[in-house]
Amino acid sequence: MTGSEKVFFDTAPFIYLIEDNPKYAKNVANYIADQIILFESRLFTSVITIAEFSVKPKRNSELGIIEKFKSKLREHQFVIVDITEHIAELSAELRAKYFSIKNFDALQLATAISSGCNKFLTNDHELKQVKEITVILIDDLI
Repeated sequence: MTGSEKVFFDTAPFIYLIEDNPKYAKNVANYIADQIILFESRLFTSVITIAEFSVKPKRNSELGIIEKFKSKLREHQFVIVDITEHIAELSAELRAKYFSIKNFDALQLATAISSGCNKFLTNDHELKQVKEITVILIDDLI
């Protein structure tokens, strides 16, 4: 156990976990457990994740889902990172280098890189092209 791993979670893993997605929820839960127990990893996400995750529950007046999400963040002691000017600039550099990356994705990646994360968990296949951080797809955990 090294304890030196820092893993950033994009929004999709949380959606799969909280909505109990039949294909992905168990894999996300197992990945979190492995990272905490086996590798003593620190887990990260950003305020962007909170914004993205909360749209559908707010639209559908399902505020209990948001509380369940926030409870998972607390339970697993996720570090929630704010967006800074440095992160915004790094995000712009990533978008300039990788033309197909969307703004929120670039902000998420920049936040992970700026926070010193080693891994970025997502299910966005487009992000595999990024070389600045190890992108792990949930599809690859199956």
